Amino acid sequence: MHLVHDAFPPPALNQATTMGLRAEAEWRSFFATYDTIVLIANSDEQQVRAILADPPPNPLYIFFNKIDRVLDAPFAHDCILVTRCNTAGSEVVYRGRLPSMLHLMPAPHFKGVANLRAASRERLNRPEEFDDIDAGFIDMADFLESFYPSEHTASSGFAMAAWILHLLPSIRIRLTGFSGERGIQWKVFHIHDWTFEQTALRLMSLAGMVENDVPREVDPFPAFLRQFPQIDATQAQREMLLVLREKLEKANKRIDKLISATAPLRFFYDGWRVIKWKSKKNRVLDRIKKEEMRRLQ
Repeated sequence: MHLVHDAFPPPALNQATTMGLRAEAEWRSFFATYDTIVLIANSDEQQVRAILADPPPNPLYIFFNKIDRVLDAPFAHDCILVTRCNTAGSEVVYRGRLPSMLHLMPAPHFKGVANLRAASRERLNRPEEFDDIDAGFIDMADFLESFYPSEHTASSGFAMAAWILHLLPSIRIRLTGFSGERGIQWKVFHIHDWTFEQTALRLMSLAGMVENDVPREVDPFPAFLRQFPQIDATQAQREMLLVLREKLEKANKRIDKLISATAPLRFFYDGWRVIKWKSKKNRVLDRIKKEEMRRLQ
C-alpha cells in the first residue's frame, strides 16, 4: 500500500538526529525523546494510513531500506530509515540509491539513517559512504546472536523491535505489517526464521511489550472441548501435535517431489549464475578486499 500524507498535519518536531550515534547509551537517549516508536514493515499489510489518522503520542516512525516502494509522497512526520547491511554493507548505499530516495523523507522531519548490522558476517558502512546524510550505526550482532536461532539471521524489523525494548523496556512500540508472510508486492527471505519471529512477537504482544496490528486467529479448541467435556484436554494436545507432525511430513514429501521436478530448470539457472557478470555486491566485496590488502602492505 502506498501512502499519501497531505491530509495529516505534522506534529511538533524533535531536534535530535542519528548523526554519529554508535553506543547503546546514545541510541537510548535518541529514542527516549519519543513516547511511541512505530515500526513499518515492508509488507502489503502495513496500515500506516490508519495510524496517521489517529496517531499515538509523540511518535517516531521507522522505515526500512527501499522506502520508494512504500511511500509515494513526502512523509511529513518524524522518521528514520534503517539501512540493513550484508557482507558488503547496505545495498541502498553501495548501489547509490539512498540520495534519490530521501526526497520522500524531507528535512526537518527526517532524523537520519540507522545503518544496521545484525549478524557477525555483516559489515557496517563507513561514515564517509553517506556523504552529507546524517547517519548513525547500530551493531547488534552480539545482542541478537545471544538468543536468535543460529541457523538464521533476524529480519531488520524484528531486530529493531527487540533491541529498542532492550534499551527502553517501558517505551510504547507499535508494529504494522509484521505478518512474516509473502504478499503481492513484497516477498519474504528465508534467511530469517519467520516461525521464531512470529512466535516471539505474539509472546511480546501478550505480555504488553508491543502492539501488533496483525490479526491473530482465534483458537477454536477451547470451545470444542467445552462442547465435548468427555474429551481429555491433555490427550487433545498430543493429538494436535501428532496431526501437525503428519501434515509437515506430507508437505516435506511434496516439496521433495517439486525439487526433483524442477531439476532441469535449476540446471539452466545454475549455469547462468556461473557465466553472468559479477553482481554489484560482489564487486564491492572485491574492492574492500583490495583496500585491505593495500593497507596491509
